[in-house]
Amino acid sequence: MEKGKILLTSTVIITLIICIIISLDFQNETDKELEKRIKSAMEMAWENPDIFNQIDDHLKSKGYNIARGSSLEFTRKDGLNMLIEIPKNDEKLIESKEEIKKIVSKIIKLKDFEKFGTSVKVVVIDSNNY
Repeated sequence: MEKGKILLTSTVIITLIICIIISLDFQNETDKELEKRIKSAMEMAWENPDIFNQIDDHLKSKGYNIARGSSLEFTRKDGLNMLIEIPKNDEKLIESKEEIKKIVSKIIKLKDFEKFGTSVKVVVIDSNNY
């Protein structure tokens, strides 16, 4: 009976170790793919900087106050984002954020940044900080 328990325990432990190794290998592959996608997006932004001017100009023409120019950022939590910062003193903050996201998303799609999984992140900052 004890040999059966040892055999069963050994089988479970070996299976867990194999699953962990496979999982870690898959994660490394995913990290490499992610790195390639981010690098490609950054290169495209570097080669076509007019996308940032187009976003800023379009938002300003619609009457939105932008704290700083648009930028491309990557975080592990949120992924690849087109970052738009708006001042806190906007009365219609919630509506503004949603409308800005729609406008910028259209430009991202037109400029083919959508293929990198780029989303729009609108951040409200203290207006004294810019």
